[in-house]
Amino acid sequence: MVRTELKNLYQEANLRGKAVVMISSGNVGTAAAFKGTKKADEYDKLSRQFREMFISIADESNVTYVDLFAEREDDVFLREPKKYFSMDGLHPSKEGYAYWYKSLVPALAEILKK
Repeated sequence: MVRTELKNLYQEANLRGKAVVMISSGNVGTAAAFKGTKKADEYDKLSRQFREMFISIADESNVTYVDLFAEREDDVFLREPKKYFSMDGLHPSKEGYAYWYKSLVPALAEILKK
């Protein structure tokens, strides 16, 4: 169901805009709120599944997908949770959003060149 809805969303977005950029969250399983819980592994698995689907459909749909997912050993949010997560341990802090924004800028610059 999500796959079909996402394809439809991409199709509609492509009809309405010159370029479509998709981002999603990073690895939700590494969120500080879930550290040491069964939810961490569950959300890690779901994050990976959704990421794979997002990439696949973006490739099929003329959509630029900006990948914010990081493996645990490369995840700055996991290394410095107090810096990159807000107080709830789930949502990014201003530094977390700034980090994601810096990941998005190169893709936007490339699209704007066209």
